[in-house]
Amino acid sequence: GGKGGGPKMSKAAKKRRKKKKAKELLQEQKQQQKQQQKIDSKTRTKMAQMETQPPPKSAKLIIKRLRKAAGLRTLRVSCISADEEQDIRYRDWANDCREYTSSESKGRVGYLHIPEMEKKGFAEFSRHYPTQCEREAIIIDLRGNCGGYCSAIILDTLSRKALGGQFPRYGKPTPFPPNVPGTRQIVVALINEDTSSDGEGLAYALMELKIAKTVGTRTWGGMIVTGASAELVDGTSIGFPTEGFYLKGHVWGLENKGITPDVLVPFPPVVNGTKALDHLGDHVTIRANDDPQLKRAVNEAMKLISAREKKAPVSYHQIKSGSG
Repeated sequence: GGKGGGPKMSKAAKKRRKKKKAKELLQEQKQQQKQQQKIDSKTRTKMAQMETQPPPKSAKLIIKRLRKAAGLRTLRVSCISADEEQDIRYRDWANDCREYTSSESKGRVGYLHIPEMEKKGFAEFSRHYPTQCEREAIIIDLRGNCGGYCSAIILDTLSRKALGGQFPRYGKPTPFPPNVPGTRQIVVALINEDTSSDGEGLAYALMELKIAKTVGTRTWGGMIVTGASAELVDGTSIGFPTEGFYLKGHVWGLENKGITPDVLVPFPPVVNGTKALDHLGDHVTIRANDDPQLKRAVNEAMKLISAREKKAPVSYHQIKSGSG
């Protein structure tokens, strides 16, 4: 045996093995050459077909033939409209704010943005409020809200007070009536200079009824309705005011003045070298973790939760015995 413990190979066996390897290598090279010849043959055929065709009359045809010879293909895609892209960007921004709020509060504070007070705004409220109100507090973002007509419906929901609760054998208790604004009745409203019309009306009602603490900057101050218009002879139109907005205790004071928030937090024009925003809700260029107003709103909500925690929660046994 050899040094490795195996049988020692004779010179004749080594020679046969070497010859076999050389033969296999030669066969592999011949096979590769045949494949290359097939590819070259196809390319020459396509080129010959192109030469026999009449010369193209436009650059478009030249590109088409070259792409066909190279085996490429054209895929047609349809671009979405500017409005659809804007809606996608808005949805991404709103989701980012919601995730940031949940992360910073460890799931204790909910968030929803209401972009207007018409069908889109009410749809956003109806879509997210039932789940977000289950947190201990909720942030209602009215920044960029351009108004509408459904603030009274939203106010009815946000002004609910828990009169009791349902305590299941398993799971968490739920308030009665359901969908109260936060299990601890804590609401923080975000407002800014683009909050206007019916959006301002809701913000004012939340402050006046002491339902919410407001954070942000002074609102736009435009409550007068300018719905009617008149057509002019040159094809243009002119709008004029049709309704005023009167408030008990404030008379007409909201017009041209706006609402001053409880906590003033200016929004910087530039964040990390990037323009912060053009119109919140339409085109937002910063992320939630760079939003100073949202950060402050989360902090205020957490402070209110801590203050409420000092009050001992009512237990099931207290409610059952009537002492709670």
